[in-house]
Amino acid sequence: MEYEQATSNKLSFYVGPQYYGWSLGDLSLTSVGVNGGLRYFFKGTAPEGFFAGPGIFLGYASGDFGGSTASAVAWSVGGTGGYTWIFDDIFDLSVGLGVSYMHAEAASGGQTAGVSGVVPDLRLALGAAF
Repeated sequence: MEYEQATSNKLSFYVGPQYYGWSLGDLSLTSVGVNGGLRYFFKGTAPEGFFAGPGIFLGYASGDFGGSTASAVAWSVGGTGGYTWIFDDIFDLSVGLGVSYMHAEAASGGQTAGVSGVVPDLRLALGAAF
């Protein structure tokens, strides 16, 4: 879920909640927070058409390491490009691909779990345009 608002014919901003969850054996990591960013529309009128732009995420990460738990701040910064279609002036479909640098790690008892590095960003969104 996200809220997107066109600020001009070529530019929009967005904000919304975000959730990540990983599990591998007795290690698991969960992060929740908020993401936001800008989209520049090369073709079409915002918020419809080809777009690219930067995005950020800030949240809270917690991990479970076989009975030990830890928490930390999670964040990422990156960029995404894609295309948004609007049907019947109500429904929208948006797809995209990008890359981010993410840091979402929690440590406890000498063990660390999570992600710190470059990760892909995939976008698939269905929504309402009004």
